Amino acid sequence: MGAARLAFETNGRFDFTLVFNKVIAKRRAYNYWVAAPFPAHFGNNQPAPIGTGSQFGIGF
Repeated sequence: MGAARLAFETNGRFDFTLVFNKVIAKRRAYNYWVAAPFPAHFGNNQPAPIGTGSQFGIGF
């Protein structure tokens, strides 16, 4: 499963973030999940940094 986010900044740059997520353990009342976001920033003739991260959580 995944999601995407697009943001525009007032200084002329824009951001695009892909997020891939996965439920790793289903329980009756909650789920454990992990996600990996991949943000990137573009515009204004500046370098385009691309990063990653990790998220862990419990969904109710």
